[in-house]
Amino acid sequence: MAEDCGMMKTVLPFYLRAVPQDLLPQALRRPVDMDRLYATSLLTDSARLERFLTESIDKGTDRLATDTLYRICLDIYINRVQRQTRAAMLWRRLNTLLYNTYMRAKHEMGTRSIEPYDANHTLRFSTGRVMDIGYMDEMLARTDTVVPKFRRLLGTATQRTIACFTTNAETAAGNSGSAVLNARGELVGVNFDRTAESTFSIYRNDPRYMRNIVVSTDYILWVVRHLSRSQYILAELGAQ
Repeated sequence: MAEDCGMMKTVLPFYLRAVPQDLLPQALRRPVDMDRLYATSLLTDSARLERFLTESIDKGTDRLATDTLYRICLDIYINRVQRQTRAAMLWRRLNTLLYNTYMRAKHEMGTRSIEPYDANHTLRFSTGRVMDIGYMDEMLARTDTVVPKFRRLLGTATQRTIACFTTNAETAAGNSGSAVLNARGELVGVNFDRTAESTFSIYRNDPRYMRNIVVSTDYILWVVRHLSRSQYILAELGAQ
């Protein structure tokens, strides 16, 4: 709790300077004693929170209305959803309109330059090789990720299944769920995400640093077969 409170007190001045007054939570429009809020809030003490959750079955959750720290968090979330998200949607629409205009102009000019991959505006595919994390070893599990906990639970601890692997293929927002094929055209995984250091790939294609995360087909089948036991999916896929 002390670390969380310290972090809050550190970032709060930046937040107060950056956010317009009308977007600030009511509790932050006047000086607040953050140490007192953290010391008394239901959210910062596991025993208090557990007791509240147990009692709420009979007494309801009205007590949260008087928890100032909870109200601050809720107001920040509501402001983001109701105002910031709407504003972001308008900017994205404008960006799409301008981008489409730009692409039409380049097409009319007859340029043959290679455009960076962009999943948000064009139907495309990207290529790459299976690569280790390399310079990001401390940020993500290596390519031989396993799920020993699930093995123990289901009695299959003797089997080793690769849960995910990384490649240097470019990926961007909108690519999640895309099929990942090997050089023989076989489905080997589903694109899941990209690493934090790969977010620049929307604007620049650099295989030296790009890493996308692929959930392996073996792991997906293992989950469907042993964890969810969804035999009808296996039958539909012809993967019995």
